[in-house]
Amino acid sequence: MYALKLFTGIAIAATILLSGCKKEDFSATGGLPRPQMSVVQPVNLGSAESFAVLGGTTVTNAGASIIEGDLGVSPGTAITGFQQSPMNTISGPGTVTAGLGIVTGTIYAGGPVAAQAHNDAVLAYNYLVAQTPDTTYAGVTQFNGITFTPGVYRFAPSANLQVNGTVYLDFQGNSDAVFIFQFGTTLVTMTGSNVIAINNGNDSCVGPNVYWAVGSSATIDGNQFIGTVIANTSISMTSGSNVNCRIIALNGAVTLIENEISACGQSSGGPRVENVCTTLTVGAPALGSCATISADTAASGLTYAWSTGATTQAISVCPTATTTYSVTISAGNQPVVIKYITVNYWNIRCTAGNSPQHKVMVCHRPPGNPTNEQNICIDWSGVPAHVARFRAPGSNPNQGHDSGCEIGNCAGNPCQ
Repeated sequence: MYALKLFTGIAIAATILLSGCKKEDFSATGGLPRPQMSVVQPVNLGSAESFAVLGGTTVTNAGASIIEGDLGVSPGTAITGFQQSPMNTISGPGTVTAGLGIVTGTIYAGGPVAAQAHNDAVLAYNYLVAQTPDTTYAGVTQFNGITFTPGVYRFAPSANLQVNGTVYLDFQGNSDAVFIFQFGTTLVTMTGSNVIAINNGNDSCVGPNVYWAVGSSATIDGNQFIGTVIANTSISMTSGSNVNCRIIALNGAVTLIENEISACGQSSGGPRVENVCTTLTVGAPALGSCATISADTAASGLTYAWSTGATTQAISVCPTATTTYSVTISAGNQPVVIKYITVNYWNIRCTAGNSPQHKVMVCHRPPGNPTNEQNICIDWSGVPAHVARFRAPGSNPNQGHDSGCEIGNCAGNPCQ
């Protein structure tokens, strides 16, 4: 009997030594070694990868949310709460109702691009939930204070990250490490909570290979959350919460309230740049010498910083030569658009010979020969009638009328 016990003890000790088990390999709850984590491959999101937000039925937003990447909905077609064009680029057959939201990519209100992204997201979700878990948690799990290493984790019913709670994802020095979290029903993170990456090689893009597959719906609150959330039903973001990667609701709505979501690797790298050309026509007293230029978008929650020092949505400028002005439009503290507005200084006063200053140049197309354009000087008082005749409704170009005629020389507007 003594020999048997001794042999058993030696065998157990040998097993521990051969397995390389250390003190930290034992769980605090059961004293058993943690399972060896499987090597998980990165998940193929297909065309959904460029989307920071993708809803199934609708996407609604309240407040000045900032989305870095694309935003879309499919099979639904309705999106609510985002700036209109040209502040945002909008595509698709659906509707985008005005609001304060900014998207650095493209808004897809239905259409083939959003449909393909939705199909690819379904494939990604099915792949995620099919992976064999390394560890399964029973009951509703409160995962405050837990440090996860790369692998696959299943929370049979659901999990919560409580108020001010923190979860750590230990990349163990490999910024490409993959984490997959599977939830039978719901995922809820609460006020003040944080999901934090550690030992990830200081990679600024920490979310691409972290996935949260949620069986029904997810509610994201807190200060910091990383990874791609794909919920079978819906996703709700509470006010001010942020996600570094993306949120995708397959069969329900995405609800946003003043959130920042960045599709890692899809950021524009800064604010969107727009170039605009406008013409200041001068040369007659009635035309004046100033123009009003505008940032186009006027909404609460946006601020404007002009190169002139002005901070209003529109400004008056009085250049004496062609000049380019810039305005930076910000939502909160983040610049989202920089617009360069070139004001072309177009002097139409006739300067040839001893022509009086009250004469201006117009483009004349003779009757019967409209292609024979000629620059002529006429008295300013005759300009309204002259231009009106050239714009007469139903005019026949072969009779010397042309709806495209403008004051100025026949070379046309410098901005055209």
